Amino acid sequence: LCEDRPDVLDLIDQARQRKHGGDHMSKFDNVQLAIEQAPTGNRTDAALRRLRKDRPDLPQRVINKELSAHAAMIEAGYYKQ
Repeated sequence: LCEDRPDVLDLIDQARQRKHGGDHMSKFDNVQLAIEQAPTGNRTDAALRRLRKDRPDLPQRVINKELSAHAAMIEAGYYKQ
């Protein structure tokens, strides 16, 4: 429903993001727990999560629609032009 609203997608992703450390009572290790919940691929939410972690200056520009997620990833140096 909010696929074209990167601001809403970013807030949802922030709310769903787990704290570092994982669930030590689970049958999975911390790496598997993190991988199951983290968005992957070239989706906007995956780009926003990576940018929020490593380049906090760029996600707000994506949310304000000054840049596309792809252009922000290029600017951050993750993708080639």
